[in-house]
Amino acid sequence: MIKMHPDSKCVRMSLLLLIMIVFISITVFLSSCSKPADKSVLYYNETYGFSLEFSNQFSENVDIKEDSQSVYFMDKEIKNRSSELFAGILGKIEVYDKKITPVQICKKEKILII
Repeated sequence: MIKMHPDSKCVRMSLLLLIMIVFISITVFLSSCSKPADKSVLYYNETYGFSLEFSNQFSENVDIKEDSQSVYFMDKEIKNRSSELFAGILGKIEVYDKKITPVQICKKEKILII
């Protein structure tokens, strides 16, 4: 039978602790060296009373247009290359009166409810 020195367990624990400290230190160092976060841009719509936060890159590449009940997010490059009215739409927010029910909206827009 092999007898262990009383301090061998302490040495192993110390070594394990040292390895963990080195690993955590490297992780913290590498995360602090990563690319800085992209600044964000706040879009506020006064007509409908809402705001959205976008990355700076998104806001540079997208135009925001609104009509009587919608807000459109349109890709600038695609919109500028095309003569079609709705070319380059990436997204759309529709705004309706709270008094109108979703069923009434679907009937008005001629949307089939399944």
